[in-house]
Amino acid sequence: MVNIANERTIEVQPPILADPLFRQFFGQFGPEQEEERSLGSGVIVSHDGLVLTNRHVIQKLAKIRVQLADGRLFNGRLVAASSKLDLALVKSIPGSRSQLP
Repeated sequence: MVNIANERTIEVQPPILADPLFRQFFGQFGPEQEEERSLGSGVIVSHDGLVLTNRHVIQKLAKIRVQLADGRLFNGRLVAASSKLDLALVKSIPGSRSQLP
């Protein structure tokens, strides 16, 4: 079992900024940027570092990070995904069977 952490930057505009009365008194403001983070899980399915997870865990991501139970952290990249099955394969963990826990 592994943890999959992800990050992405999103633009957020509070609803009050869309109010014409607010804009009349305070002027125009642009959207703010926020870092959105979420956490999911997955399983290592091959000795060459493929991780199976749910598609909704990794969709719309800027970065995919895979953390093993021993604390090691790896960057991941999406290899394949199915919206119909809600499954995704992430290539992440370098090395061979002898290097995996």
